[in-house]
Amino acid sequence: MAHVFASPQRRLSPSLRAQFGLTATRLDGAGHLYLLHLAPLPPLTLTPLALLTPPQSEVVEFAAAGATVAEVATALDRSPATVRTHLRAAYRVLGVANRVELAELLAAPPEDLIDTLERGPWCG
Repeated sequence: MAHVFASPQRRLSPSLRAQFGLTATRLDGAGHLYLLHLAPLPPLTLTPLALLTPPQSEVVEFAAAGATVAEVATALDRSPATVRTHLRAAYRVLGVANRVELAELLAAPPEDLIDTLERGPWCG
């Protein structure tokens, strides 16, 4: 639980308090100084698709499931050249060389992804 000292100019709305799990303890009699208690936020779940653009994510999901370039192009109403471009860009971002590695990466448990993604092309 985080603690923050604050001197609020306005009252915090009940919805804001509920959204952030915020409670306040008044530290002085005049109500000018408060100790705010913030509930911890849930951990973020990192997925490889979060690193991609929406069109790349769409193409990657089909490709990882075994669809051919032609099948992906038809399903997404895009040209095969566009599908190949998105697929190559996704491979580069995710640090994989082919569909097998792509499927393995997407199937990996979240704790394994951190090590895999830390070895990506952006890590010198």
